[in-house]
This record gives sequence, C-alpha cells and structure tokens, in this order.
Amino acid sequence: MHKLDNEKLYKDILVKLNKVDKSQDYLAAKINTSRRTIWKVGKGYVIALDTFFKLCHWLDEEPSKYIVKLTKKEYAEKKRLNTDKQQSS
Repeated sequence: MHKLDNEKLYKDILVKLNKVDKSQDYLAAKINTSRRTIWKVGKGYVIALDTFFKLCHWLDEEPSKYIVKLTKKEYAEKKRLNTDKQQSS
C-alpha cells in the first residue's frame, strides 16, 4: 500500500513559489485549478490525480518522489479505520 507524501509535495511547492517569487494564486491559475486545491495539499487532503500530475510537471519532478510505501503499522491502522467506517454506516 502506498500514499501521497503531501508534506514533501507542499514543501517543494512553497520552495519553488518562493524561488520564482509568485503566489499560490499564480500556481492555481498556471495549472488550471483552484487556490483551495493548493491549500488541500498543505493540509493533507486528497487531491485529484490529474492535479497531482500537473503539480509534478510544474515542479519538474517525477511523481514517484511523492509516493511513499506505508509501513505495516500504518497499513494496519488505515485498514482498521476503513473497517470501522464501514461498520458504522
């Protein structure tokens, strides 16, 4: 099981924005998404796959840089949370 490393992605976004002296609004317009989507990355929320690829392209980075394998403990916790969620529905 793998997950997106939102922290690393967001950090790289901020570093590049500072380097080019642009705002997050600029980035949102550049990749044709909302400013809220950029905010979601920083908060660890799920984003659309196409947006993820657009961000990687803008950063000039391989998507694999931001995909990390879950440890057995993290995987077990995620599985438990999903099971709990299904049982409460």
